[in-house]
Amino acid sequence: MNNIEIKEHKRTNFLFIFVICAVFIPVFYLFVFISIHKAFSASNTGNSQRQAVILYKKAEGYYKSEQYLKSYSLLKFILNNYSLNKLNNAKTYFLLGKIYYYGSNFLIAKSYFQHIIFKYPDYSKIYSVIYYMAKCDFNLNNVRRSTRDFKFLIKKTKEKIKADNNLRYMKKLNLKSLIYLGITYAESNKNKKAAKILSGKNLRHFFDADSFLLTRGNKFNEIYLNYLVNIRSDFKKALLVLNIKNLFKPDKKDLCYKNYFEGLIFLKLKKYAFASKDFRNSLKVCGIYYYHNISILKYGESLIGENQIKAGLKLVNFEAENINYPSIQLSALKYLFKYYFAKKNYNKSLNYLSRILFNFQTGLKNKKKYKKIASKLLYTAINNYFSKHQYNKAIKIYRRKSFLIGKNNLNPNIYYMLSKIEFNKGNIKKAIYYANKYYNNKTNINSLYYLANIYYKAKKYKHSLKLANMIKLPQIKNKILFNKALNLKIKDNTKLGIEKDTLNILKENLNRLKGKEYVKTLYLLAVDDYNGGMINKSLHYFNIIIKNNYAKKESDILDSSFYYSGIIYYKLKEFKNALFNFKKAYKLQTAGKHFQYELSQIGYIYLKNKNYKNALKYYGKLEKNGSSSFYKNLAKSMVQAIKLKNY
Repeated sequence: MNNIEIKEHKRTNFLFIFVICAVFIPVFYLFVFISIHKAFSASNTGNSQRQAVILYKKAEGYYKSEQYLKSYSLLKFILNNYSLNKLNNAKTYFLLGKIYYYGSNFLIAKSYFQHIIFKYPDYSKIYSVIYYMAKCDFNLNNVRRSTRDFKFLIKKTKEKIKADNNLRYMKKLNLKSLIYLGITYAESNKNKKAAKILSGKNLRHFFDADSFLLTRGNKFNEIYLNYLVNIRSDFKKALLVLNIKNLFKPDKKDLCYKNYFEGLIFLKLKKYAFASKDFRNSLKVCGIYYYHNISILKYGESLIGENQIKAGLKLVNFEAENINYPSIQLSALKYLFKYYFAKKNYNKSLNYLSRILFNFQTGLKNKKKYKKIASKLLYTAINNYFSKHQYNKAIKIYRRKSFLIGKNNLNPNIYYMLSKIEFNKGNIKKAIYYANKYYNNKTNINSLYYLANIYYKAKKYKHSLKLANMIKLPQIKNKILFNKALNLKIKDNTKLGIEKDTLNILKENLNRLKGKEYVKTLYLLAVDDYNGGMINKSLHYFNIIIKNNYAKKESDILDSSFYYSGIIYYKLKEFKNALFNFKKAYKLQTAGKHFQYELSQIGYIYLKNKNYKNALKYYGKLEKNGSSSFYKNLAKSMVQAIKLKNY
């Protein structure tokens, strides 16, 4: 290789090395710089997190000592100046949310809790976050959401406790969630559910501690007192709660609630003078809002209890017109309708109940219950007008009030009364129309009988009998109704001339009849069998009548029974029994329908037995008292014959 080639080769190597160095050295320095920067940054971030934790602990200390403003300022500083990891971010947001919560800024507090739930669902205290968010919803009157979240917490904490029984934090959270769920039920008037939860022994120690109630807030304590007074009627416990100082904030509210609830307790205990005093005091301190107006209502009720009726009713009526507070207006209207109902002023009571149904068409709980009460009151009012023969007033009140109650809730007995009213007014068609409505809305034996009877009174006997035959007499247990239905069938058959059916009905139901009806029916059957030639069967019925005590009160039936028995025994040639029955018949009615025939038969049987003395005696009575010339002449000739034979 010559010198020129060697020089060229060296130059090429040098260039190659230079290019490599030019590229590698900057890359190397860049790598070193990045590494150093990362290390520095990591060190700086670690320091930042540590500083944030220190500041957080300081803020937490302020929070625990109730220096909420200092804690809030420090936490805001942390969020604005430090880049926090997930844990520290969640902790900071949680503490800020609690500060807003205890400052009664529930809506803002809720947004902080929601931030944690959505961004950090794996946060170790996530159930506490949900608990606070549920309490925010509770205070914001989001009943459905708070109920849902408290139920969720109860379920999840139970699962955690089951997995590890030593989790005291979970047990406490479970019990607190139960308490709030019970209070939420009480607020929603789900009284049974509320009582079931809040009366549990496992929750008693919470409510016995003043510190627990002092940290709950006005709304919680208000609902709890309402629960104790209005649902549980635990007045002793309610008074103990009211004596906790500074239970409600500010102090004026504490006085307002204390006076109001004490008054309510005394009102329920019917200590009206004490109640009036408390409500007067609550009116002074409760301002012009809800508790001022409810105190007016309760003060009115207390005055009525003290027999200051006029003054009390004036206040209650004032609140009955209060449209600013519908719940108070509803309470006033309920009180007035109950008050007048107790005084038996059913028309006024119905008027107030009508206002409830008209003014509270939507949102009224137990609407069906009130409609049924209104329906009963309407029936009572119509019945009162009917008893006073004020038929037009009865129809007028029906037309004015029935639309509020609705067809489905209308008492069917109202149609019964309207039918009677229209019948008495002579409007037969309308009477039948309402009778049909009565039967269609209350299909039973009573309504069926009434409908059949209305058709009978309207002289529509075929239709009446058709309906009456639908009544199964053996199924009727009521004796009065049984007799009415039986008589209606007999009357229908009689009007239509169907005697056989009448007798068959009587035979089928003979065992159900008692007293007078039983005796009359036996007599009809006995006479029918006698006329039909079945004298033995007829005699059996007559003997039952004679032995029956009720027959003694029915002298005509008893007399006829002895009379027919005498005839039958005579036909059977049992003259001794025939004589006994004819004599009994004559003794019962000496001037009865058959007395002449009875005397003639008695005389003849004595004559037949050669007892001439008694034969003369009875023929002599027939000759003297007989009204028929035939019997008088017969008796005269028999007396002469007996005398000729013996003398």
